Amino acid sequence: MSDRRHTLLIVDDNQNNLFSLRMVLKRLPNCRILEADSGRKALEILLEETVDLVLLDVQMPDMNGFETAQHMQMTNKTRGIPVIFITAVFDSGEFIRHGYRAGAVDYITKPIDDNTLINRLNHYFRKTDPD
Repeated sequence: MSDRRHTLLIVDDNQNNLFSLRMVLKRLPNCRILEADSGRKALEILLEETVDLVLLDVQMPDMNGFETAQHMQMTNKTRGIPVIFITAVFDSGEFIRHGYRAGAVDYITKPIDDNTLINRLNHYFRKTDPD
C-alpha cells in the first residue's frame, strides 16, 4: 500500500461494534477512521469529509444501511464511494441483490473475521491508489 492516507467511515448503531471495528482498523497504516452511529449522521459526515470507503451496517433503526446507501447515490460527492455492507443476515439472494442495487461493492458477515476485513480493505485501498 502506498503512503497515501485513506479515510474510512464506519457506520453502526451499536457502540460495541464501533469499538470493535475501531480496534481492528487501527492495524491499517495510513488510515483515518471516522465513525457514525446512524445513517443520518453518516450522510452528514459524507457531505463534510472526503471519504474513500464506507463500512455500513445494514440493520439500523430509522434509516437502515440500504436506505443510507441509496441516499449516497443521490449526490455527485458521495455516489462513487465504495460501500461494504456489514450484516448478520446474508442468506437471501434478494437481500444480496438489493444491497448491490443500493451501491454495495462487497458484503462482510458478522461475526467479522479480523484478517478478512483487513485484507478486503487493503484490496480496495490499493485499487484507489495512484500507480
